[in-house]
Amino acid sequence: MSPVKLFNLPFIPLSMILNSMTFEELYPLETDYLHLSNESWMTIQNLMEVDCGSLFMPKSRLTNEEVNLFLNHWMNGGNPKLRRIFLRLKHFDLDIILNGIEGKWRKNHGSISYNSFDGTECKLPSSSFEIQRNDGTIASIVSPELFERRGFYLFIWPDYKGLPYPLDTNHNE
Repeated sequence: MSPVKLFNLPFIPLSMILNSMTFEELYPLETDYLHLSNESWMTIQNLMEVDCGSLFMPKSRLTNEEVNLFLNHWMNGGNPKLRRIFLRLKHFDLDIILNGIEGKWRKNHGSISYNSFDGTECKLPSSSFEIQRNDGTIASIVSPELFERRGFYLFIWPDYKGLPYPLDTNHNE
């Protein structure tokens, strides 16, 4: 099955599409940005199959353990187009999310700029957890104490402007 390219728009209001299609009929889904405002139907399997550039899920029913599975999936090459993800979890526990995930904390590194798909510049807080995919791609998990609680943020480098990860990956902090 070929990917579904929806309207050539960067933002897809999926709730409008789901009124006439089932989620399975949309796969594989190809879009730059996906904002799911009521994703009670989104499973970990669905998340692993969606390969968009930016995914925003403010009402996720995913568990910390499932986010951990997703990170392992991404680190092994899954979701290759993904550049940024936000998941708001009902019960956020970063220790469970990072259980068994190799990486390092970057503390007090100063603000980092990340360019989003829509051209806006995000300022990441001065602390983040750095992980690396098996192909060398680096991602920053932003410290939840500095951003919204219950929110899981993953920023993948290079950003949308092609800027590489700005910190020295060989430096241990």
